[in-house]
Amino acid sequence: MKKRLNAKKFLLVVAIMATTSTSVFAAGNNYMKVDGVITILDNAPVIENGTTLIGIDDLAKILGATIDKKDTSSVITITKGSEKVNLAVGSNLATAKGKTTSLSVAPKVVNDKVVVPLKVVSELLGAKVAWDGTAKISEITTGQDNSSVLVLEKSNYGKSLNYDEAFNKALEINSSMQTLQANLDLLEKQRENVMQTVIATMPADPTMPFVTDAANLSALSATNSIDTQLAGKNYNQEIIRGGIEAAIRGSFTNIKNYEVDMSLLKQSIATSKQNLDNLKLKLDLGLESKYNVDKATLDYEQILKNLDLLKLAINGEYIGLNNLLGFKADERYNVDYDVKFSNVKAMDIDAFASRLISSDPTIKLKELAIKDAEFGVNAYSYTGTGDSYDSKVNKVDQATRNLSDAKLSMDKSLRSTYNQIKQLEEQNKNVNIDLQKAREDYNTVLIQFKAGLTTAYNVELTKLAIAKNEAAIQKNINQHEQLVFLFNHPFLLSSK
Repeated sequence: MKKRLNAKKFLLVVAIMATTSTSVFAAGNNYMKVDGVITILDNAPVIENGTTLIGIDDLAKILGATIDKKDTSSVITITKGSEKVNLAVGSNLATAKGKTTSLSVAPKVVNDKVVVPLKVVSELLGAKVAWDGTAKISEITTGQDNSSVLVLEKSNYGKSLNYDEAFNKALEINSSMQTLQANLDLLEKQRENVMQTVIATMPADPTMPFVTDAANLSALSATNSIDTQLAGKNYNQEIIRGGIEAAIRGSFTNIKNYEVDMSLLKQSIATSKQNLDNLKLKLDLGLESKYNVDKATLDYEQILKNLDLLKLAINGEYIGLNNLLGFKADERYNVDYDVKFSNVKAMDIDAFASRLISSDPTIKLKELAIKDAEFGVNAYSYTGTGDSYDSKVNKVDQATRNLSDAKLSMDKSLRSTYNQIKQLEEQNKNVNIDLQKAREDYNTVLIQFKAGLTTAYNVELTKLAIAKNEAAIQKNINQHEQLVFLFNHPFLLSSK
């Protein structure tokens, strides 16, 4: 027996159909292709005397431009980067780069919205406009990546911090660097005192071997030890600076990745909420099961919990970074850190690893340790106290083994990291292919939506698929940049 819907429920069904399956393109095709992706406009363009007029708000959003004035009684300035176009409602003239351009149709007000000629204004701002006669759609090439549907979460703390500022601040307050410098200053003074001792205890008979004088031998040993530590000054400073760089890059990368996750999660929340609301309406009408509504409710609540966890993770990352910079734990700022993806050039990994290892500061310090141990053997003199000759020889052997082990371990880490980098580069290719496929699916679903063959929710799902791929690409870029930095500073790989 079929159920009959009363008038109230019938109106609700109509409302659902209007939000989920009825085409929104009927009013003058309110969509166009932007950098290859069909984009829904807030207001449908209008055509007058063969000229397409578009709302300035839609145009600004498409081109990534800003509008200084939008009231109908004043000059309208549209700015994109260094380009500016001045227009006025009712005027057939536009000014850009000090030159005046005639407009076939003047800007006007349609439904309380200012509309301007699409082609002329877009091209004055550096974009290109064409007409796809087959698809019967305007196509804009902006010259930039405006095809992204992932709206990146941007913090707005009123102040920003870039990488160089963070590094200099962390270096300034770093206790390890301060301690190292203090120790070096002390060693310089100690060396002066020891050298005076060596001179004062020089053997009276110049024909006697220098090392036969026990006092001189002790002083020379002390001098050698100090010289070894002073020689390692630059290497220790490089290690400390590298550690600071890695820590800041790691924090900046984590914060930017969390921002990507936050952006994607918020878009997921909006899509999930839309689905849940529709399911609840259908449940009220007897068109959906309570099980599906309850499941959708749990999914929605889980996404909200994930959002709270992500906020805690971002907060924790800021606290750690603030500790590194000497800021208060609750201080917040926009992280200014944008990295570009660039493949590591094909290389002879054997030669590259050998070159990096030979110049690595930790390896240099181990080489100094061998020289210091060898001095102990060469300057050995039996006094009845101190290490035996065999013990000193054993120190040389141990220092040599330490160097060999360190080189072998570093070589393995370099090769492993290089493989990870190449894997990320391959992943980047694959995700970009997936992104292109997601964009094609999105365009197809929009066409289906136009024909009334699918729902608005399905459109949002395909749009979310694009956002997920864009998020994966951005996080891949961030991880790749961090690995490349570590690859070029192999002494940091052990602490990765």
